Amino acid sequence: MFIRRTSLIVRDTPRRQTDERRKMPNNKAFTRHSYSGAMHRVLFMSIALTIVSASAARAETWYLMAPDEQIVSNPRVATRMEHGPVMGPLVFTSRDTFPSRPQCESARQKLVTDLRQLSVIKRGSWDRYGFTSPSVFTRCVKSDDPMLKRSSADAPPSMETFVNRPQRR
Repeated sequence: MFIRRTSLIVRDTPRRQTDERRKMPNNKAFTRHSYSGAMHRVLFMSIALTIVSASAARAETWYLMAPDEQIVSNPRVATRMEHGPVMGPLVFTSRDTFPSRPQCESARQKLVTDLRQLSVIKRGSWDRYGFTSPSVFTRCVKSDDPMLKRSSADAPPSMETFVNRPQRR
């Protein structure tokens, strides 16, 4: 058994030494323990807030946006909208509203399939500019997107944007 005297505390066993450190509020072990507990509480609260905010983010509205098929199918429109590396501006209007992005994306894929069947790329001469898929003409947009515009309260939202031309290989 080892007895060691330091200041006023006599320590003879490791267990007694630990017990005495806990009793002393000015001891470094005590403050380290308090800091660790506080950090655990902060970590737990941040995780809880992340979970709550993630579930709140899922409740947002998503819009399926696409331009009018008749406009995109017109070959003169593509010629008129060519501006070097971009095409446009194209006016995208809301087709439908969805509570989540995955639901919007599945409807978007269906719309791309419908546009393929209408062959808007070929009829509108978009293939001359490197476009091979109508997927560039469909987008899922969050309701708080700053590009969304509403002309009136009952009108569907719309947005005017440019479409990047694909890189030629």
